[in-house]
Amino acid sequence: MTVGSSPQGKLRPGPSRRNHSFIVLHLVLQGMVYTEYTWELFGYCQELEFSLYYLLLPYLLLIVNLVSFTLTCVTNPGIITKANELLFLHVYEFDEVMFLKNVRCSTCDLRKPARSKHCSVCNWCVHRFDHHCVWVNNCIGAWNIRYFLIYLLTLTASAATVAIVSTAFLAHLVVMSDLYQETYIDDFGHLHIVIML
Repeated sequence: MTVGSSPQGKLRPGPSRRNHSFIVLHLVLQGMVYTEYTWELFGYCQELEFSLYYLLLPYLLLIVNLVSFTLTCVTNPGIITKANELLFLHVYEFDEVMFLKNVRCSTCDLRKPARSKHCSVCNWCVHRFDHHCVWVNNCIGAWNIRYFLIYLLTLTASAATVAIVSTAFLAHLVVMSDLYQETYIDDFGHLHIVIML
C-alpha cells in the first residue's frame, strides 16, 4: 500500500507488523475510569451541590483527549517516500556531526534528511522522528506531534480533574458526616479521638 500523495499529515494505512492491543487497552482503561466516575461520583456530587462546571470538565477534557488520540493514531507522522524525499532534504540543515549529507537509509534506500530516523516497528523513515508510541500505535513525528502533545496534556488534565473532584467529594463527605469528630477504642480499651491530618 502506498502513502497518500499529500505532503501534509493525512490518513494513511499502516504496515502489518504493528499491534493494536495497546490502543484497545488504553480505550478500555479510560472507559472504566469514566464509567466509575460517572457511576460513583457524578450523582453524589450533584446531590452535594457541587458546581456543574467542575463535574462536566472531565467530560470536556475526555472529548478533546479522544479527538487528539484519534488524530495521533491515524495522522501521517511525516513518512519519507521517493515522492517527498527532496522536499525533506531541504527542511533542516545538515550539521555534519549527527546528520551527515548524502547518507542513505539502509532499509528504505532513501537519502536521509536531517532529523529523520527509520522506525523499526513501522518500517519507514520518519521526518523529525521523536519515537514510536505503542499506546497510539504510530510513530510520533513532525506532522502528528502537536496532536500527541494535546493528547498528553488533556490526559494529564483529565486525570488531575477527576482526582481533584474525588478529593473534594471525600473531604466534603468527611465534614458532612462529622467523621473528624469520631472516636474509637483501641486494643487496650482506651478511647481515642480520630485525628485528621
